[in-house]
This record gives sequence, structure tokens and C-alpha cells, in this order.
Amino acid sequence: LVVAALICSQATGYSGGYFRYGSLSWQQTKIEADGIIVKFTLKTAWARAMFSRGEAETPWGNCVQCSGAAINAARECDNTPAAKQQQGACALPVVGDIVALNDAVDTSSLTTATLGGALPNVETTFSFGDSAATTLTGARKRIASRYTPKCKDDNDASFGKCIQGIVVESFALADSMPTPEANARDLVYVLSEITHKYPKQTKHYVAEFVGCCRLGPLDAGDLVNNPSGAWSLRSHVSLTDNALAMDTGTAASPMISHVPMFTLVLGKPTEFMVHAVDAARRPIKFRLGENTDFGVGINTAAQEPYGNAMKATINADTGLVSFPATVDTIYAGYYNIVVVVSTVGPCSGYVSTDELRQCVSPGGTPQAERVTALLDFLVRVVNAGFKTQVGALNSCTDASSGLPAGTRVCNNPPILMLPSAQVKFICNEHNSFDIMATDGNGVDKSVSVPHKGVFAIRYRQRLALNSNYPKGQCSNIGGGVVKCMDHGDCAARGIGYCTNMDFVPQFPREDQQFWRPGNRAIAGSNSSEASATFEWTPFCEALTADSIYAFRGRHRLDVFSACFMAVDEGGATELAGKLTSPPKCVHIPVLRCTKPTIRLSAVDKTVTRFSWATPLWEIAVSTNISFVFEGVDDAQTSVLHIHHHADHGIPSLGAEWKAPQCTSDSAQRVTCNPVKRELYFGAEMIHAGAQMTICVETVNDQQECPRYRKNNAAAATQPFAQHFSAAGVLPSPITTSQASEPYCFHIQVNGPDLHFVDPTPAQDTTVVTYIGCPFTLTLAAEDGTNHFNLQIEPWTAEFSLPTGVAISAPTCQQRPGAPPPATVATGVGSCPQVSRTLSWSPSRAQTGLHERACFHVMTTVGVTSARCFVLHVSKCRYCTQRDESLKTLAASYFTDWLQLWAANTDMKNPYAVTQHQLINLGANYHAKQDETLGVLARRFRADIRGLLLANPDVQSQDDKLRQDHVICILPGTCTSADSPYLGGYSKGT
Repeated sequence: LVVAALICSQATGYSGGYFRYGSLSWQQTKIEADGIIVKFTLKTAWARAMFSRGEAETPWGNCVQCSGAAINAARECDNTPAAKQQQGACALPVVGDIVALNDAVDTSSLTTATLGGALPNVETTFSFGDSAATTLTGARKRIASRYTPKCKDDNDASFGKCIQGIVVESFALADSMPTPEANARDLVYVLSEITHKYPKQTKHYVAEFVGCCRLGPLDAGDLVNNPSGAWSLRSHVSLTDNALAMDTGTAASPMISHVPMFTLVLGKPTEFMVHAVDAARRPIKFRLGENTDFGVGINTAAQEPYGNAMKATINADTGLVSFPATVDTIYAGYYNIVVVVSTVGPCSGYVSTDELRQCVSPGGTPQAERVTALLDFLVRVVNAGFKTQVGALNSCTDASSGLPAGTRVCNNPPILMLPSAQVKFICNEHNSFDIMATDGNGVDKSVSVPHKGVFAIRYRQRLALNSNYPKGQCSNIGGGVVKCMDHGDCAARGIGYCTNMDFVPQFPREDQQFWRPGNRAIAGSNSSEASATFEWTPFCEALTADSIYAFRGRHRLDVFSACFMAVDEGGATELAGKLTSPPKCVHIPVLRCTKPTIRLSAVDKTVTRFSWATPLWEIAVSTNISFVFEGVDDAQTSVLHIHHHADHGIPSLGAEWKAPQCTSDSAQRVTCNPVKRELYFGAEMIHAGAQMTICVETVNDQQECPRYRKNNAAAATQPFAQHFSAAGVLPSPITTSQASEPYCFHIQVNGPDLHFVDPTPAQDTTVVTYIGCPFTLTLAAEDGTNHFNLQIEPWTAEFSLPTGVAISAPTCQQRPGAPPPATVATGVGSCPQVSRTLSWSPSRAQTGLHERACFHVMTTVGVTSARCFVLHVSKCRYCTQRDESLKTLAASYFTDWLQLWAANTDMKNPYAVTQHQLINLGANYHAKQDETLGVLARRFRADIRGLLLANPDVQSQDDKLRQDHVICILPGTCTSADSPYLGGYSKGT
């Protein structure tokens, strides 16, 4: 369908109707000393005929500069300084062409002999709302034989104030298949980025792009509502001179992505989502336009019905538009829809909860000011061969007009499935998402049968990238260079393929039949489903350049939209069964993620050694160490945090992070980048002997970026202050993330070197003592580090001390020959050497005792070393007590004193026995297996009573003895032979 020469009004004689779609949004980008810079993003779609003439032609055309060198003299540009004008028409404007948005000229009566034609009665202008003197214009005036744009006339007050844009999408082939809807290939999509400086003050403005005209009425352009009317794209602009509000990214309107002119099927109610996103993640509200938003009243030639004649409704929170599309109220034709998208702002900060982010004004109160963006688009209602009776809706029909004989069609447009509304991409990294589509029922009922159709996913609107963005270049161009975004750009010029597309979004967008190879978007053999992958490696740039993206926050370069439709080619036209899904868009915030770096900038002790390349510091208990770490990141980061890594942590006792050391700029804004922070650790007794691993990281405020990703092996040693790989380096050796690579180190708190020293008995030795003898034993221990206070304690949990053993209080002293301890504090420095004395006088009942005794030397927190030995009370030896004689002793053992004297041959005077004199009671005998005391008493003529007293470990004269059981024998040499106890108990005794 070619849109041309549509009569809007007999009063003016003007025909036009090139405008199809428009949206207007804005963003405050900078606060300067003399003003506030705002960038407006104007997206428009026009009939191709709007740009069918170049600037050098009569009348002055709208195609300013075709992209590339003079490849085709019939349509390309002469970029030499001498000409600077279009040589030929951009008869097929393609991506990269620069076009002007000037008033359309009525060429219906244009001849070579006369100018003829007319201009619309509403001039095309872009007003910023602050002053008429700043308004941009596309208005024309007649100069000689041409309708010259006023902005091109150096004698006009509007000179230099032109409205221009770059073509970001157009269809390459006039017979493109599959097409989403009729007239889609006739559209040219233009992106205009307009920068304006407002006065430096917090103020509100209304910016507006207005012009004429829309399509004509049903008998001409088939526009049902607002035919021949003017368009008016308005946006409410609210500016701030508050730097904090700028930092939040809220000095901006929401962004709109939408594909105009999609198809609705007559008799099929449809829902469609208006895709809008706020870069600062504020809640968005939607409303359908009122008459003023449709431009009603601007052009007197406009015709009724005005406004929302389609009776569409919209969900204010989600942007879901519902079209009733019932046959009794809706006609086949084009319908104009206007949606206003709004949010609050600017915000100097947020009050955040899990459910809401409340915008706060610079005064600290909730912000009530609303900023808006506007979307103006068309939908086309077609009769795809369905019955028009209400009762026949949603059912299949028999053959009808436009359908092959014997075929039928069902009113089930295909269903398009995309990821969530927002997919975050990271620049300099490969990113992708998958897209799927199925027919309306999951089976191939939505195509005409038996004629097999084409089912595909159409890249309906590709990303609008800045003209400075790196692009590929077409091959086979004979030495010249022509930039391209995909193969379609080169195919339009007939110059091969687009190569060197590392940073260009990749999607199979060529219009091809399903049997042609290389188009992944085409369905499989059953033509009822299709899938494709969208891939993009966005380019990274330094912030100082800021030429490729509209910088939208701490780490968002820009937010793009990629829009898609599913197309079911049931026939060549909508009437023959061609059905399309409503368009769906994916918002793609491109994140400029960096990776902060951290280093140890100061430490108050020298590193002791390295353990597997990790530094280790040794410190003593009751001493401390301080580390000062420095974190730094790219300038886009405002706040860095330094803390320990959760995997290792820091000691819960003794470790303390000090407050971060930030800086402030001339505006008194605190900036924690770079940042320093001290980690203090004081070693306490509980840490003695422990080695702790601590990993410290710095984390930036790029909350949308990955939390932590390890660098590639080649960048394991990321240089300090290098935060991302150079632009264009693929793959990137530095894997960006919020958190830096950790700085890990060890702290070893030296523990005690505990050991027993002389005169402590050696391990597992036997210490012998005797009945009644005073026994003393000194235990001594020391700390080899000469640092820890020690104590010696019996290990009574397993080895109890014999009855009667006493242990003295500890005696502390310094290690002989060692320097005094460096630190005296609780648990250290005052008792590095300790001793305790055991005192004991074994009783007769303990004769023969053989018992293990163990002692611990320990610090105050329980670090120990053990020493064990055996205490043995020997038999047959005895220390006399005070006032005791051989006679009384002998009587107590039922023996004769002469026998005791005979057993002590070194005793000269048996009457001169002194206290604690060691004497022999008899002789020790090693028993044979199963002998008894009774047997031994008879053998050695011993009194059985004395044997039992001298051997308390034997309970009865009849107990069988084990082999080598030591028995103290007191022979009855001097005992009367008639004693009833000699040789054992006699019967009856």
C-alpha cells in the first residue's frame, strides 16, 4: 500500500497523512553554571514518501544526507564541502540516513513547469516550553521556486533551528515476506535526539512536537478517528538544580518503546501491553489520552469522531490496553490511540520498603510533581474473512471472500513469548535471550488450510543506537566504507553482507521465506511454532566520552528496547488469513559494570612469612595489629564499602572495623570512592594458637550488576585502579562485578610452648615411696615463648590422686636466663614458669599401691600439655613413726622384734630407732601362679595375721595369687612353734 495524495480538507487543498507514530520522552543530563541540559528523545514513524525527495530537489525534500559514500549516484550523497546537499532522492531511506522533519508538501499538482502544491495549515514545530525564540521548526516558506524550510533560510529568525533525525529502521524490500501487517514496509522509523539548555532553576515546562497531518477519513486514508487532525506529542518536564536528585536518575520521564500499526482482527477482542520503563525504577502510571492529547482543536480541518473512538481501556498500573473490537461498534480501518505515561519526580532520594520506593523531594517531603511521556500510534482493524455476525465470533468459517476454495481460517492470532519485561545486559559481554512463538491454539489452526503458510518471528523494531555507536561495515563496496547494523542494511544497497559486527545486536531479521536457509526465526516443518535468539555485546566506553549512550545513572549507560511480533502467513494479505500477534518489547538496560579493586595500604607490623603466596602475620596474645585497606573504583561509583568476606568472616572477639574514611567535594557531597577503612584486631587468650584467614573485599553501589564473579585466569592479578578491560577487548579478561577480587591474609596468634621441666618425673616413669615415709615430689613447667601464665593441675577426670596426697599452691617465677616477658596482662607475662609440690605419707593400707598419676600444665584458656607417671608404695619397707620401737612395730605385725633387727643388718643399736627411720619388715617374694598366703605362711613359718597386714592387697589366706605377685614375707624364725597362727589359721581360730 502506497500512501499518497490523500485529501484532508477541500478548504486547504492540502493532502498529506505521512505521520504514523510518535513518542516523546526526556532526561535531564547535566547541571551547568548557567543552565540545565535536557535531552529529548523523539521517536517517529512516517510513510516512506515523506522522504522521497532530497534537499537539492524541487520542492525542497526531507532527505538530508544518505549514509555512506557515493556508491549509487542516483540516490547517495555528495559529502564534499562544496555541495553539502543531496544529489538524489533517498527513494528507499535505510538505516543511517539523516532526514529532516519538515512540513509535508502537497505534490498532487506539481509539474516541471510550475511549483504548485500546498502546505499544511499547522506548521511542524518542536517547542521546549521556555521561550518561543528557542523553538525548533520544520515550517516552510516559499522562496523563489521552492518551499524552503525556514531553518535553512539564513534570513529567517528560525535559521539553524531544524528538526532532524536518523533512520533507525526501515524495510529493505517492497515485497518483504513475512510482513507483520500491510503498510509496515512503507514505514521509516526516525530517532531524533534533541538537546536543550534551560535556565538553571527548579521549574516545570511542557515540551511539544506538533504538526499536520494524520491520515484522512475512511473515504481517503481509512483513519476512523481524528482523521486529518494534527498530532501533538507533549511531555511534562520537571527540572531540578539539585545534584542529589540528578544522582538518583529521576530527573527524567519514563521511556516508551512501542511498535506502531499492528493488526487487530475484526471480531476478536485483543489485549496489548504498552511497554514503558523508568530507568530509576519508579512506579509508572498509564492513562488513555484525552482530546487535547490527540491534538483535537489544533487543526480546524480535523474531522470527527475525535479522541478514543475505539472505546479502548487501559490498566493504570500495568499499561495493558484492552480493545473490544466487536463487529457492531468497530469498523475495518485505522484507529488512532494515545497513551500518556507518567511518574513522580525529580527525587532527591527514596524511602524504600519491600513494596514501594517513595520519591522524596529536595525538601524531604513526598514528591507530588508528575513528569510525563506520550505515545501516539495506530492500530489497524482488518476483516480476515470472519463472519460479521456476533454469534459467529471465535469460530472457524467456511470459504469466504479472499480465501481459496475449500479453505477456512480461525481467528486465533499467534502468541509471542518473551522473557520478563526487562533483561539486563552488560557491556563488553555477550548477552542473549530466547524468543518463542506459537499459533493461537498450539496447533496449526490459525493458517489457511490446506495451503501451507509461513510462521515467523519478526524483529519489529530494533534498538535505536546513537550514530556514534560502533557498527559493522558492508562488504563488496569497492574500497569505500559503509556502516551497517545488519545484513539488511547492506542488502538494501546491494553491497554484500555486514561484517565486523562484534558490537551490533544480532537477530535473524532478513525477510525470507521459511524454506530459505539462515533464518532461525522461521518455524519448523509444522509451521505452528518458531524460535529465535537475540544476541548483543554492547560496547563499553569511558565516562569521559559519553557520546554513545545517554548516561542514566551510576551504572546504567542507557535503556534500549527490542520489539518483536509473531507473524502467521495464512495468506498473502490479512484478508487471506495473515494474522499477527500484538507486539511485545523487552527493555534492555545496558549496564556499565566495573570491578573495584582493593589493596592493603598500611599495616603496623611487618609480614612474618607467606603461606602459599598469602601473607601471614604472627602476633602474641594481648597484642594487636591494625590493617588499613584502600578501595577504589571507576568514577561512576559514588560509594564503596569495605568489609570482610562472609565465607571466612572475622573473629567475633577482638576484631573491629573502624568507620570508613570518605571524602567530600566542593558541594559537600560525601563520596566514598576512593575509600579507606581500618581493621583492628587485638589477640586475646581465646585466640592463642589459632591461625585465622580473613578475606577483605570492596563492594560498589552498582546494585544491578552481578554481586561477584571471578576474573578470568588471565586477569587473576587485576592491577589496582583498573576496573574493566579496554573497550573492544573480547573476551574481557576482567569479569566485572560489584565486589572486588578478595584480598586474603592470615593472622597467626602464637600459642604457648608448654612443657614440663626438671625435677618433674619423666613421662611414664615409676616413683617409689614407702609406708609412713614423708614423700615430696616437685612438678615444674614452663612456656617456651616466655609469655603465657601457667598453672599445673592434676588430671583427676581419669586418674585420681591416692588418698592423703596434698598439692601445694603454685609458685611462679621467670624463666632463668630468659628476658622478662614483653607484655604483662591478664593471662600473660607474670607466670611463664610454675611449680607445685606433692606431699604424702602412705598409710599401711596403701602398702603395695601402684597407681598412675597425671598432671596438666595449662594456660588460662585451657591450652595444655600432660605428664603422667606411676606412684608405687613398696612392700616390706617402713618408716618408723614418733615414739615407735622395734618391739612395738613387731607386735603390730605379729612378729618378733629380733626378727626385725635381723632383717636390718645395718642397724647397730636396736633401741636407738629414730622417727622416719627406714627399716625392712621382711623379704619380698614373687609368688607362683595359684599359690595362697596360707601356703606361704606354712612354708615360711609366718604368722598369717602378719602376712595379711603386710599385704593388704590380698584379702584372704585362701586367695589364689597371680604369677609374680609380690608378697612381703615376715618369717616366723623366732615365733613359738605352738602358736595357733603359725603357718596359717588353724581350724577353730
